[in-house]
Amino acid sequence: MGVRRGVIKTPGGKLVAVTVATDSMGLVNECRLDGDFFIDGDEVRSRSLLDDLERTLLACARGAAARVTGTQDGDAPASAGKSRLPRGRTAQSETYGDEKCADIGDWSDALRRTCMRHGGARLVGTDAGAMAWALARAMGLEPVARPGLNGASDKVATETGAAVESAGGCESDPSCAAPRPNTDWPEDWRDRWRTLAPVVIHDRPRSPIEQMAIDRQWAREVAAGTRPPNVRFWEWTSPAVVVGRFQSIPDEVHVDEAERLGFTVVRRCTGGGTMVVQPHGAITYSLYASQWFVDGLGAAEAYRLCDSWLIDALQGLGVDARFQGLNDIAVPGGGMVQGAADGDSIPSVAPWGKAGGAAQRRFPAPSGSGGPGAVLHHTTLAFDLDGALMARMLNTSLEKMHDKAVRSAAKRVSPLCLQPALRNVGRDVLLRTLADSLRRLLSVDG
Repeated sequence: MGVRRGVIKTPGGKLVAVTVATDSMGLVNECRLDGDFFIDGDEVRSRSLLDDLERTLLACARGAAARVTGTQDGDAPASAGKSRLPRGRTAQSETYGDEKCADIGDWSDALRRTCMRHGGARLVGTDAGAMAWALARAMGLEPVARPGLNGASDKVATETGAAVESAGGCESDPSCAAPRPNTDWPEDWRDRWRTLAPVVIHDRPRSPIEQMAIDRQWAREVAAGTRPPNVRFWEWTSPAVVVGRFQSIPDEVHVDEAERLGFTVVRRCTGGGTMVVQPHGAITYSLYASQWFVDGLGAAEAYRLCDSWLIDALQGLGVDARFQGLNDIAVPGGGMVQGAADGDSIPSVAPWGKAGGAAQRRFPAPSGSGGPGAVLHHTTLAFDLDGALMARMLNTSLEKMHDKAVRSAAKRVSPLCLQPALRNVGRDVLLRTLADSLRRLLSVDG
């Protein structure tokens, strides 16, 4: 059996990968979809959309293989079940030749129609065009030109009924120009926060596995109405590599190396990319909010609402923090990322770097509970980072970095400890200061 994986990164958006498997006769028999994208929707609807997209990709792949190899559609199995591809590193061992693929437009249309059938779930950060191009790469049928944002059509479908939403293109400039300054928040955002009135909790230290379980449990309890809204600041008992909900762990993480270095590899319940967390170097918090809190907002607006207080708090401390892309928080770069073993420092070549990232997921109210439903939003800030250690554990593809001015994930990150305004502020002090800032926002007199 031959296995090939094609990946593509939407500028300003997320990476999507398609893995294609063929049998000994060269017939395509399975497709798998993974990446650091998001899906808005409950577990059942999200899984249904993902399975349907994989079936559509399989049908597209079989059609293209039949056209190139001369086999008939009837030679392949008539139905496609759930993908059984191993979630592992894939060899680039199979190809269908150099012929340019003329089916990308048709594949995009088919994938878009598949999304439209799932009104209760919505792709965020990628789209049908990107999935079609990833399939073309997996099959060795990629045209010379690469797609722009949202594929050939350059249109963004943002309505829930359209089931597809792509991120804004503010990361798409490869020069890494400064993200736009944050404008004043809409007038009702402060009212939303004060009406929500979440309880702010500085939680006790927990293991990585327990952290993942608590996040899901508390979100479900808020959705059912058995727990009030909360903002929980985490403490970690041990280091972790946290992988997004739709990512392939063996394709993203050198698992053996991570475990050898004492890191627990865990999967969180939200989409997005992989994070490396060390207890002394990360500030993580979760917002467990009633669903109405983000009603009427698009994906990007929902992220900004949930982290608007954080941007204000960092700016109040003298850090020029800004939103970048769909779910990142950027700060001015130009600092140094400390090496792991030899004490060397790696210059940061990007004028702006990533200081944090967020992820979200909706949880419906359980049937008969009368609950409000919930949105889980969690954010991790890099206060300090061992860039060399991070590079040893992660398998970050060049494709993921193609719309950045750097070529490694370690150099893209700008830890907050390097910000001039925070050089004399420890991680614990900063965490308490941020929590106090949120409490002041929620105060009626604040």
